[in-house]
Amino acid sequence: MKKIARMALVVFLVSMLTTVFDIASVYAVSSLFPPSTIRVLITATGEIKVVNFEDYVKNVLPNEWYASWPMEALKAGAMAVKTYAWYWTIHQKYPGKGYNVKDSTADQVYIPGSSNSRTNQAVDDTWNYYMTKNSEIFQAQYDSGTEGSPDPLNPGRMSQWGTQYWALQARTWQWIVHYYYDPVEIDTIVGGVVVSVDKFDLLAPYIGLSSTILAATVTTVVFIKRRRER
Repeated sequence: MKKIARMALVVFLVSMLTTVFDIASVYAVSSLFPPSTIRVLITATGEIKVVNFEDYVKNVLPNEWYASWPMEALKAGAMAVKTYAWYWTIHQKYPGKGYNVKDSTADQVYIPGSSNSRTNQAVDDTWNYYMTKNSEIFQAQYDSGTEGSPDPLNPGRMSQWGTQYWALQARTWQWIVHYYYDPVEIDTIVGGVVVSVDKFDLLAPYIGLSSTILAATVTTVVFIKRRRER
């Protein structure tokens, strides 16, 4: 009986959510996928390299975050690294120079071949997520912070040591991102549409499903509804 009641609740909530989120939170996406490449200035040689964007993120993260840190800290770092770089492929930090970012601490430390399995996992696990402010990719800045403290050196930035601090307190990467960057919205791409994970996080615990599974279920129903309406 409990299983039947739970399924009935899921069906009811999905029905309600598809009505609300069909317009409000689930929408077609074209420009919100990460860029395919990024132009990087190799400061030692002056060469400009066109680098696969995902490879760039994977070869920055281990140089900005310690690979031995808890996975949730690395995932928060992966989101910051990706979003910072993404922002500068949209905007111009170095107008007329022909590159988006430098490979140094002027932007993010990029060292080809430096990726490793733990930081790669953090990038892979968060790759289909992105964060925005006012529906726009933003300049997700971060600094070292101080070991043992959650505070960044500069307000409004993510603290690298702070992500480790909060991960050791069993905080999730989503919580960490909100702590440093709020007001920010975390979304994921499911089946070619963008779904607001934050909104589903509020409801998921009450019906025993993860926010991602709930989001995928609602998205599937939305697709079916739209196909029937054609």
